[in-house]
Amino acid sequence: MRVFVAVLLLGGCAVPSVTPGRTAPQAAVPAVAPEPASRGPAPARPPPPNRCWPDAPPKPRATAKVSGHDTCADHRLAEARLAKKIAKQYDRTVAGSVVDVTFGCDPLTSEVEEVIAETGSGHGGGLELWRARRKSGEPDFEVVGLGNHGYYSHRPEGQSPVRIARGRISAALLDKALTTARPALAVQIREIEPPPPPNGMWGRSFSTSSGNFHLFFQLSDGAHELSRHYTGYPGSSDQPRYLGLQEAWAAVGPVLEALPLGPGEASTDERDFFVTAFLRAAPRFDDDFAWWVRDRYVALAEYLGTRELVPALLGVLESGLAEGQSQATDERQREVWKRRLEQPLATLSRITGWDPRRNDTGQERDLVAVAREVLAECAVKQPP
Repeated sequence: MRVFVAVLLLGGCAVPSVTPGRTAPQAAVPAVAPEPASRGPAPARPPPPNRCWPDAPPKPRATAKVSGHDTCADHRLAEARLAKKIAKQYDRTVAGSVVDVTFGCDPLTSEVEEVIAETGSGHGGGLELWRARRKSGEPDFEVVGLGNHGYYSHRPEGQSPVRIARGRISAALLDKALTTARPALAVQIREIEPPPPPNGMWGRSFSTSSGNFHLFFQLSDGAHELSRHYTGYPGSSDQPRYLGLQEAWAAVGPVLEALPLGPGEASTDERDFFVTAFLRAAPRFDDDFAWWVRDRYVALAEYLGTRELVPALLGVLESGLAEGQSQATDERQREVWKRRLEQPLATLSRITGWDPRRNDTGQERDLVAVAREVLAECAVKQPP
């Protein structure tokens, strides 16, 4: 008997037949275009750590604004007295000459607010920086003095080489000294040679000394400044440059130095005073005969300096390297580099906290190599 099986095919349930050996067609995938490469700059990378200034190099200090002047302070009585004194002590270089002493303008027509003075001796090895300030109407000047131990002053072992003076002095006393110092800082001296005798000439002479010294003054009334400086040797040729300064210091120096210099820790304000003085003096460090003033400043900076002095100290390293490079013999070159590089590197090490003078095993490295490494590292300018 045959069995018939009926299969009912419903429209919605039909199953397509698949031919053996063939793969079912895949759904089409739309193509995606690749993103265009960026043409902008690469992302900024942070600069590598700098061992001189981990944050950023210091910004230069704003220059103090000094106003011009239309009038001058009246010192005619003091000028007449000073003119006679200076003409008498002037060492004439030509027989029969006349010493003509006149005075320029002192622009401080208001009350003196600040007196800055520097004094030092090359042979004695000392340098002193003084500042006297007063507020309007106050009866006293507030005074601070900073100095080092000279060659002949005893410093107990372990004591800082910095000496500090602090105190107050009577404004009346300092103002009295300034009545001499101010016209002395404006003095102008010339030696006038007489006409030569018939068929002849006047005899000439000159004097000199090895006692090199340094003097600097800067007075301010808050709007105007009166300043003058000299670093060098006493002698007939430079008398017009330093005789007035010596008269100014003879008047003001004893008043300031009545406050004794002694051991102490500098305050933030006193360190700022030193940094200001260093930056003001640095452009003159390579002047003739100023090498010992530079060396005293750099030595004091080891204990009083801040990172603000790093650029100026790099300048000292650069000039030291150049001076050594200019020497004719290897022996002289080594001597100059030792003298010029040791202290600036010690000062930079103390200020920055980075000491590359020794290698990982504690051995001393070559000074010139260290100086060049410090210049390369510290000259890297970080972005603001």
